[in-house]
Amino acid sequence: MSFKIIFYLKVGYLLHIITVTELLFSFFLLYLLDIPSWGANDVTPIKIVALCLVVLLPLIAQSDARSRYQNYKLIKDHLYIHGFKTRILKPFLKSSCQRDAAKVAADELGMLSQCLQYFKSNGCRWYHLVPDIVLKKPSVLLQEIFG
Repeated sequence: MSFKIIFYLKVGYLLHIITVTELLFSFFLLYLLDIPSWGANDVTPIKIVALCLVVLLPLIAQSDARSRYQNYKLIKDHLYIHGFKTRILKPFLKSSCQRDAAKVAADELGMLSQCLQYFKSNGCRWYHLVPDIVLKKPSVLLQEIFG
C-alpha cells in the first residue's frame, strides 16, 4: 500500500505542488482577508464564482493527478508485457504530466534511459510544462470552461 502512495506522489508531483500552492493561497485568503465575513455580507454571483474557484481548483488538480496515476499503471503494464516500444509512449508525448507518468513507469522497469531518449528525440524538454494542445490552440481552455 505504501508503494502505491509513493508512486502516486512521484507520478503527479507537479500537480501535487499546484494543489498545495492553491490550498496555501486559499488559507491566505481565509485568514488574512477574512473571506468568511466577506462572503456572509451579501451573496453575489461574483462572490459565488470566486469561492467556487478557490474550492474547485485543488480538486481539479487532484483529479488530474489521479488520471496520471492511471496512465502510469497502463504504461507500466504495456512496457512490462511488450518491452520498450515507442508506440506505447507516443500517445503520452502531449503533456509534461503524461511524460512524468511514463518516466516513472519506465524507471521502475529499468527502461528510463530509453524513455528519456525517445522524449528528447521528439523535442520534449524539462521546461515544456504546458500541454501541446494549449500551445497550438489556446482557445481550447476557454471552450472547456465556457463551452
